[in-house]
Amino acid sequence: MAREIGVFVNEDGMTTVLNKPCQLVIFRKEQGLWNVGRKMSLKLGDAANLAELRIRMGEIISFLDRCNILLAEDFQGAALHELEKAGAGLWEVIGKPEPLLDYILSEEEKSAF
Repeated sequence: MAREIGVFVNEDGMTTVLNKPCQLVIFRKEQGLWNVGRKMSLKLGDAANLAELRIRMGEIISFLDRCNILLAEDFQGAALHELEKAGAGLWEVIGKPEPLLDYILSEEEKSAF
């Protein structure tokens, strides 16, 4: 079964905060290898108000589908609340995410039991 981890990254592929323009990249692990499954461009920082931010967070949660592990440089405010409410496992990581994906997946699987 494929496992997925979503990562909020900047244009350099480094983790970033959600209020800056970024991409949500869904990494999929299949047959022992991590590959990019799908991507979504985001601009949460320009949401006009809380209602609009919640709508955008709903779109993100829908895009995640069954992906329930997320990495970012930092999670804050309404975005943090909406992701926690959706049951996502949130990890704050600085830098390139790829070297940490196996470790994070392992820790998430341990805590699921």
